[in-house]
Amino acid sequence: MKKDIETDLISVIVPIFNVEAYLRPCIESILASTYTTLQIILVNDGSTDHSGEICDEYAARERSIRVIHQLNQGLSAARNAGTLISNGQYITFVDSDDWVEPDYLEKLWSVIYNTGADVAVCGYSKEPEGTVFGRIDGKTECFSPERAIELLCYQKCVETSAWAKLYRTEDAREFLYPEGRVFEDIATTYKFFANANRVAMYGGALYHYWQHPGSIMASRFQKSRFDALSGANELY
Repeated sequence: MKKDIETDLISVIVPIFNVEAYLRPCIESILASTYTTLQIILVNDGSTDHSGEICDEYAARERSIRVIHQLNQGLSAARNAGTLISNGQYITFVDSDDWVEPDYLEKLWSVIYNTGADVAVCGYSKEPEGTVFGRIDGKTECFSPERAIELLCYQKCVETSAWAKLYRTEDAREFLYPEGRVFEDIATTYKFFANANRVAMYGGALYHYWQHPGSIMASRFQKSRFDALSGANELY
C-alpha cells in the first residue's frame, strides 16, 4: 500500500568544518525545499572559524534544525554522528560548501515513492563552471544492484559521492562511513547499492558541488589519497 505524499520524514545531514563563507547559502538552499517534512542536522566538527555560531543562529530560529558540536574528528565521523541521532525514515547528505535545488528532496523522495527503490540518485552540477554530470532528461530509470555498481565503477551516471542520493536510514546506520580516512564514500556507497532491491536515478542535476581551493579534491597530493585505492579494493 502506497503512503500519502510527504508522510516520510527526511533527515538532511550537513557535516561542517571551517566553511563560514559557504555555510549560509547551503543552509538556505535546504530551508527552501519544496519537501517540507524534513529535519536538518548540522554537525559542527570542531570548526575554528564562525561556522559553529552560524549553526546556532539558524537553530535558534528554525525548529527543523538541530546542531551537534563535537571535537574535530573528520568528515566520516561528522556524517556518522548526524546519522545516529536522526529521526527520519530517509537520509541525505549535503556537504556544507554545496547547495541543492528547491525540489532536490521532493524529486528524490518521489522517485522512491513511485518506483519502490531503496536508493534514489540524481545528477549534479560542478561549480563554478557549471559542468553537469549524470543524465538531465527528466526521466527516471531503475537499475538492479549489480548494474548500479557497474555504473558506479565506471562513473557512468552514478558517482561514488555520499551526496546527491537518498537512502533509507536503517541502511545508513548499518553502513557508517570509515572514520579517519579520505575518499570514504568510495568505501561505502557501493554497500548501499548492493543491499538495495533496486537503485533509481532521476535525470536532473539537482545538487551543486562546489570545488573550492580548500576542498580535498583541490588540495595538494598527500599520502592519505591512497585511501581511494583501499576503498576501490574493498569494492572489488
